[in-house]
Amino acid sequence: RFLRPFVSLLGGEREKAEAVLKKLVQDNPDSFEPHVVRGYFYNETGNIDAAIQDAQIAYQKAPHNLRVLLLAATVISAEAKLRQEHRSFDLADIRSKLENALPHVAESVEDDPQFATASQSDIEAEIEDRRQVVIDALANLDLIAEQPEAAIARLKAAIDENPDNVGYQWSLANILIGKNQLDRAQELLDGIDDDDFPLAQKLYLQARILAARGDWREAIEVTKRISGDSSLQRMFPATVELLRAECEAQLGHTREELYAYQRAVDANPNSGSARIGLAAAWAKVGRLDEALRVLSVMESSPQVPLLMAEFEIARNLQLPPNARDWTETQRLLDLAAAR
Repeated sequence: RFLRPFVSLLGGEREKAEAVLKKLVQDNPDSFEPHVVRGYFYNETGNIDAAIQDAQIAYQKAPHNLRVLLLAATVISAEAKLRQEHRSFDLADIRSKLENALPHVAESVEDDPQFATASQSDIEAEIEDRRQVVIDALANLDLIAEQPEAAIARLKAAIDENPDNVGYQWSLANILIGKNQLDRAQELLDGIDDDDFPLAQKLYLQARILAARGDWREAIEVTKRISGDSSLQRMFPATVELLRAECEAQLGHTREELYAYQRAVDANPNSGSARIGLAAAWAKVGRLDEALRVLSVMESSPQVPLLMAEFEIARNLQLPPNARDWTETQRLLDLAAAR
């Protein structure tokens, strides 16, 4: 039942998915689990305020549950990215509880009915997967707390403890690039054995480093290499196209930027970043109706109504004074003010 909404979402049936989740919550009023599932759903679809609400309800019901704490860390990250602040949870409290939960990850798997009949190798793999999710969440909270060296040290310790888990190297490389420590990121990337690390991920990290250095054309060529290979593209097509769109924009290639954002939306219709980028690209070429259409399915996202209002104003100003209608603009501004 909990997977059904995401099946609907992947099929482009967002309203159907939301209706199923609403019924799950109504049918299980004492359980935190539907709120966790719906919280991730809202976070994935860009409705951060709704995600925060579900995360807070889940936290009230089960403040020490690992999945609840991970959802709380997720919405803290989303809120910090969107608003450059986080008010939904006490970051120090969530980080402390995740730190305390980390030594007990193995117990959480062994006590999980889902793994009651699983093989020992499957159990060990799940334990390592959950440990990585927790460590990644803690590293992200370190970054939000403006402690990047703590995040880097945490991931380095995880790599030393389990050098075969390339997921930690992926996370560390992304943090180093994000903090503009490009030489350290390149050194890490150069030291990774090609046989141990998925090629698509290595190419994507290389493209990010090139883009961060301002080598936009070289970065685009690397993204083209990923996009041109279906086996590589399947890993994260929307992410690759978003990076390419940013590079094309830096070079003033407006048409190529628009096409890249369109490919990102096609790959992941629920990506808020892709839709906002595509809308901005349409607006750049004067296609404001297209920009508004792209954003129309995201009105519930906090930053979208104000952006749509800006496009509506620009669209109205293109019309003769006697043909202008400000009704929709006012509705969007009211919606933005209510957030």
